[in-house]
Amino acid sequence: RQQLHRLRPLVGVRNLAVVQRPAHGPWHVTLLYEGELSEAVLEQAQQGRVRSINASLRKLVPAVARRVVPELLGASCSLLLLELSGVGLKDTWASTFGEAAVCSAVLRKLYLNLCRLQGPLPELRLPALQVLDMNDNQLTGGLEPLQSCAALQELFLNANQLAGGLEPLRGCTALQQLDGSDNQLTGE
Repeated sequence: RQQLHRLRPLVGVRNLAVVQRPAHGPWHVTLLYEGELSEAVLEQAQQGRVRSINASLRKLVPAVARRVVPELLGASCSLLLLELSGVGLKDTWASTFGEAAVCSAVLRKLYLNLCRLQGPLPELRLPALQVLDMNDNQLTGGLEPLQSCAALQELFLNANQLAGGLEPLRGCTALQQLDGSDNQLTGE
């Protein structure tokens, strides 16, 4: 038991109520959340108790959307996966999420496909990001905002309005899969 207290094993749970209880003995409990993204989930994420959020095909309230970047994708966040596929945002990144920097040091997977995001790609300073899926949006511009995503292994950008070369991705040495069809991207 003393060894367990010293190690503090990580245990993933799917119930928000579990992480809101104060004592868990030797266990370090984190939430692997699936459901509507709410203020309560954001609060737990801000405290480092949430590792994964899947809010696909759910409604994203504007007040919560404005907190996504600073509290889930910002510098002090511990979130590893964020999936907001199909939430129907229908606006630009800045209008939806605000101007805060997307700069999580630990985020590994980000899914924002079928969101109907419009306008330019936001600058993503996500050095640990391995999977980025922004398929089926209305994004414009080039790939320069992805230059800091050096750990990318899978990149899905098809069915957007992106243009330019693939040169900004040359630092992504682990890139194994790139789908940018239905865009005006050039290069290998």
